[in-house]
Amino acid sequence: MSRESERITVVELHKTGMRTADIVRTTGFKQRTVYKIVRRYKETGGTSDRPRSGRPTTATTPENINKVRCRIRRNPEVSMNKI
Repeated sequence: MSRESERITVVELHKTGMRTADIVRTTGFKQRTVYKIVRRYKETGGTSDRPRSGRPTTATTPENINKVRCRIRRNPEVSMNKI
């Protein structure tokens, strides 16, 4: 079961009126986790992950992959450091 589906299960149990203690027993999550899932659902209306911060990946674009392949074909003995 994915994290997303587990969170949906918690929210659905909460919507049916099940008490937090019963949700904890049923799912095996900690009480704090259940509260957090329900609170986030009430705030955002969803259960999906928040966007992650960080630098976007740019090194493995199709254009860069083709450039590296072309250089390797032209000179197969060149090291990766020199590419």
